[in-house]
Amino acid sequence: MRWAVLSRSTILLNSGGGISISAANFDLTNNVIASNGGSGSTFGGLKIDNITGSGTRRLDFNSIAANQAPATVNTGVSCGTVLAPLTFSNNVIYGNLVASGGKQLGGSVMCSATYSDIGPDASPGMGNINSDPMFVNPAQQDFHLKAGSPARDTADPASTLGNDIDGDARPQGPGRDLGADEFR
Repeated sequence: MRWAVLSRSTILLNSGGGISISAANFDLTNNVIASNGGSGSTFGGLKIDNITGSGTRRLDFNSIAANQAPATVNTGVSCGTVLAPLTFSNNVIYGNLVASGGKQLGGSVMCSATYSDIGPDASPGMGNINSDPMFVNPAQQDFHLKAGSPARDTADPASTLGNDIDGDARPQGPGRDLGADEFR
């Protein structure tokens, strides 16, 4: 089985989409995947496809924002052929430019999210919110959280990830923050 491991990375401004994973185990933590895709791309932020059987698949503490794709494409996270349950946690999947018929997180019913900020359209799942995460300056590709962000201190209480994208310790407050950045 192939592996895709990416941690504490920034994937920005790619015209064909951010990251595409097919038929692999994966561990994506503490990444910013933003401002990718466009009218000619087949996906925006993250595309996951051809996932079958058991394996290790982790999408945890990522900020996936401001990506875009054409109509009917799920723009933030697009799950294609996924035949095994995938639950993503502690992510911010927000403000992706969703054209007609697309979603922030969508595709296979086997993909779901918990303890994540997904929106502006609500997404079901334990601990999910759908509020503007209040990034510092998305227009300048700064996806750190502002002081008043609703993503602060709302991650899964059982999560144990010790650092954020910048190497800052998690948590800085009473709980871990959603997405790649731990506010400090």
